[in-house]
Amino acid sequence: MNEHDRDDDPRPPADEEGGFFAEYWIWILAPLVLIMGALLYMVFFMGGDDSPFTYNIM
Repeated sequence: MNEHDRDDDPRPPADEEGGFFAEYWIWILAPLVLIMGALLYMVFFMGGDDSPFTYNIM
């Protein structure tokens, strides 16, 4: 008996209905988008003339 044969587990197995990435794509993509957004914000909006930690492009 494997873990997906139990009747009290309402979730389908990860290999059904599109697989692991189809089920958990938001939990993989959201942290990446937040990190990229934070880095872009730091580069474009926090970079002043005296800023030692951002790349000053403006």
